[in-house]
Amino acid sequence: METKDVAILALMTYSIGLTTYTVLSSRRDKKPKAEAKLTVGFLTMGAVLSDTHLILEVFNTGDAPITISSSGLQFPNKTQTMARPGNASTPLPHELSPGKNIKVWFEIKPLARELIEQGHPKTVKLKARFTDHTSRIYLSKPMKIKLNEWA
Repeated sequence: METKDVAILALMTYSIGLTTYTVLSSRRDKKPKAEAKLTVGFLTMGAVLSDTHLILEVFNTGDAPITISSSGLQFPNKTQTMARPGNASTPLPHELSPGKNIKVWFEIKPLARELIEQGHPKTVKLKARFTDHTSRIYLSKPMKIKLNEWA
């Protein structure tokens, strides 16, 4: 094989690799991406703070809008409870633009009492759970909640 043929082969291999990378990159950027988060906090009403709440939040970290269709808490046994209407920063379903977020909340004391009555253990690991209009599920990292401290 001549030097010219080796150079052409190397250039073709490089071109194929670059094209493959570009195609895969563009497909990845179009895939919906979101990050869910679960924290403990308070709602503010002017200068007044609410009782303690679990705050569920979903951020659109991708480049395309996502329509969030439901929200709630997921328990270790994969069962869930849905957020009540009115307990969100915006009604669902909601189109979430890139870089934007939605917050949903549960008052922690009534939730803890309800979970104890349902027979959940004294400590539960909860996750924020959001779904989009294509049934993708976005889960937060688990948070341990000691129910007896809140009931």
